[in-house]
Amino acid sequence: MTDAVKLLDVVAPTVNLPEFNLWRGQVGTVVEILADGRVRRYK
Repeated sequence: MTDAVKLLDVVAPTVNLPEFNLWRGQVGTVVEILADGRVRRYK
């Protein structure tokens, strides 16, 4: 198993991240991986 996030992976945070308006268990899909490695997701 690999921990690398790939395009179209379904993801959910395991802790609350209020600074990003993300909450534990909230599900989203990776729609873009930026050049610096950050991930853009769609809720």
